[in-house]
Amino acid sequence: MENIKQSPGILFVISGPAGSGKTTLCDRITNEMSLKRVITCTSREPRGTEINGVDYHFYNKEKFKELINNNAFFEYAIVHNNYYGTLESEVIEPLKMGNNMILNIDVQGTKNIKKQSNECPLLKDRIFTIFIVPPNLEELKNRLKNRGTNSKEEINKRLEVAKKEIQEQHLYDYTITSASKNEDFNNVASFINRINKNQ
Repeated sequence: MENIKQSPGILFVISGPAGSGKTTLCDRITNEMSLKRVITCTSREPRGTEINGVDYHFYNKEKFKELINNNAFFEYAIVHNNYYGTLESEVIEPLKMGNNMILNIDVQGTKNIKKQSNECPLLKDRIFTIFIVPPNLEELKNRLKNRGTNSKEEINKRLEVAKKEIQEQHLYDYTITSASKNEDFNNVASFINRINKNQ
């Protein structure tokens, strides 16, 4: 029988404006490092090739509200007129089993997670936060355009949100300015390995 680790896992929280490359970064981290991705929930429609239960848990707003009323969420927020949230079951049980996790959420979500950690002994000193800063807003705008999934209005809205999010980077344990995909990965991987070594 496989032994269960005695010490809880570590939760790495990664944030950054839409288009900062955090989702691509998280995918690579889960593929190349021993971290499991926390699958979050959203009420928005799937984009492109996104798969329910793999990229997100996709719920309509009625179902999302039902889950909120049942206290199923560890944290949730309304972003770009859609609900986003993290189910408690997606975080607590894996951490208890000793799994290191990575959670891709926005600034609002990170603030909520930090509040929850004050009330949850399991999370005390087990959460580390990372913020990805775009090199500049023009580059961020280009990245959003190149996605081909957002209208001009949506891009402008996301840029306005990005300006506010960037001002919150001081709330995070570690901040990197996005460069190439490889540089971003190496920077974040170095931070994760350093934290793991010290635990």
